Amino acid sequence: MQLIRVYTLEEGKYIIECDGGSVKALRYGEPWRDLTGDKLIGALLDELDRIRDKAPLVVRSLLGA
Repeated sequence: MQLIRVYTLEEGKYIIECDGGSVKALRYGEPWRDLTGDKLIGALLDELDRIRDKAPLVVRSLLGA
């Protein structure tokens, strides 16, 4: 499995791994939930990507750089 996206949340308590075909959640590093096919989770991860991509631009703008 080649991971395409990995999200670490709550200081590492939760990790979401996406490999392009499946989405799995780990809790404390152990398998927890299979999120494959859950469109809500997919939409939330896409939104998280958009926010994270824009964050540096927002920070630079606020700092006047």
